Amino acid sequence: MHQFFFLRLCSVVWFCSFVSICVAASPSNEEQLWLQLINRFRTDPQGELDRLTSQPEVMSALDFFGVNSAVLQAQFQALQPAPPLAWSTQLHDSATYYSHLVIERDQQSHTLDRWNILERIQQFGYDFTRGGTVAENLFAYSTSAEYGHAAFVIDWGFTPTGIQQPPGHRQSLISPEYREIGVASVFDSDTTNDVGPHVITQHFATDFADGPFLTGVAFRDVDENAFYSPGEGISEFQVDVLDSNGRTVATTEGFASGGYSLDVGHLTEDDYRIRMYSPSLIPFETTVRLSETDNVLLDFLNPTPSIDALTVAILEPNPAEWFDLDQDNKVDSNDRTYLIVNILQTYFGDSNLDGEFNTSDLITVFQASEYEDSVPGNSTWESGDWNGDFDFDTRDLVFVFQEGGYEAGPRIAANSVPEPHSAIHTFVLCGIVIRLATKKRSRQGTVSNVDFR
Repeated sequence: MHQFFFLRLCSVVWFCSFVSICVAASPSNEEQLWLQLINRFRTDPQGELDRLTSQPEVMSALDFFGVNSAVLQAQFQALQPAPPLAWSTQLHDSATYYSHLVIERDQQSHTLDRWNILERIQQFGYDFTRGGTVAENLFAYSTSAEYGHAAFVIDWGFTPTGIQQPPGHRQSLISPEYREIGVASVFDSDTTNDVGPHVITQHFATDFADGPFLTGVAFRDVDENAFYSPGEGISEFQVDVLDSNGRTVATTEGFASGGYSLDVGHLTEDDYRIRMYSPSLIPFETTVRLSETDNVLLDFLNPTPSIDALTVAILEPNPAEWFDLDQDNKVDSNDRTYLIVNILQTYFGDSNLDGEFNTSDLITVFQASEYEDSVPGNSTWESGDWNGDFDFDTRDLVFVFQEGGYEAGPRIAANSVPEPHSAIHTFVLCGIVIRLATKKRSRQGTVSNVDFR
């Protein structure tokens, strides 16, 4: 038996500026997925409707609410793409607090504490130094990120058209006024509660003193759907912005979920080199034009593992699937060969990875002073471990010269790795918007997706 809830949307306007203290939390894997879904919608609103209406459970909800498909299509055709949103740890903190409060009170409402949304966000450190804009979406009955996202984006409800009038949640999700977002997805383990199983709070905001941001996610597309899935994110990575002189002018560390957010508001609009680095990956650089007004999205899809990381993975009992580079359903020495020959397009022995195996590589490895030393397992690719046994000795030299790449020049480009979601649920959705100032931005942000395979 279903419980039926009516959606309520409220709106209020504020004009003010605030300064407060900062706390921080990074997104969970599911919250990172929420952000990816939202930015996909903002980038391609009509395409998002097509994707959502291809899902049977969404179509069932549209039938249940009697959504007028002609009206829905017309509304989406009128939508304009918006710059991507960047993750805010402060907004996540305030959203997480409020999701927990909804569970504690077992009630969906924007007025469960003594603060309005503006004051609520202020309590958790979001700094409205020069004024800005804030909004809140609330969804206390979510079953999954994908279905909850559809409920917000389509904004269905009990109205003559089956769509909220106005569709305030959708408007908040795609408004170009917002630069940052915090999404809290909190599981309610109390089965006696009416709310749940997942309580979603979305806090949107812009402080005109901050941003714009370079943002995105680094992930390995294990399920090969060309989109982020929970668990695919890369952790322990760094993103650097370099100017034309090679100087690092902005830097940040990625979240454990794979996402990152970097304030580049102090930089002029220009082309910059963006470097993504991780101890387990081959360093990568690309050029991106940053804006003085809009966020820029740069995703890192399938970054290349380092040779040493793959060498270690081969010896592990249950290596991660993403190390199966030749896609033969196992991780072994063939993947190491595939990485060196097909992906890096070089030879065994190319210690400095400049695309050739020559005298400079031999000088590099012998200068490392690990040849035939008395320390077992201390060598890397850069210091002479070419055969994958973690030592640099005669066997490595014999191996690489037998491979025939010495002084052969650059390898001819080889082929790279091939490229390769019920029952009706009705939920309460709530949205609230507060404006602190009137400063408009309508330009579409730049979106890039770098696929390394």
